[in-house]
Amino acid sequence: MTTDEGHYAGVVSRGAAFVVDGLIILTIVLVSLAGLQLIGEILAGVVSRASRDISGPLLLFGPLVLFIFYNAGFWSLTGRTPGMALFGLRVTRTAGQPLGLLRALLRAVALTFLAWGIVWCPVDRRGQALHDKVAGSVVVYARVTDSSSPSPTGGLR
Repeated sequence: MTTDEGHYAGVVSRGAAFVVDGLIILTIVLVSLAGLQLIGEILAGVVSRASRDISGPLLLFGPLVLFIFYNAGFWSLTGRTPGMALFGLRVTRTAGQPLGLLRALLRAVALTFLAWGIVWCPVDRRGQALHDKVAGSVVVYARVTDSSSPSPTGGLR
């Protein structure tokens, strides 16, 4: 048995987890929009004007709000999103404690607007992106692997 526990996560595994979470969020948005469209068709005469008035802001801000609360919720409750769990990652405060709700919200908002800050990871000694710096967080590996079997991530970090 080998352990990656506590080692700072690399940009590839973090990026892959981000893509998985993005696909989950996209699926939620598309299913929600389809449901709203169906409700709009059923209640066509009653809410047609109201749905037209709200559809623009909902399409613009809905996915951003969902992205923030999806990430903040998972980080504050479990320390990882489903994508992070898939790749054996966990987010903590720099001293190793759980993030807590306010710090998770801060990190999620910073990630939303500073996602490009991931380019800082390869040059930072703790692999922190800009949103990690803002929130005082780090992403670490939190899994134990059997060295005789291949890694589920193909050895990517």
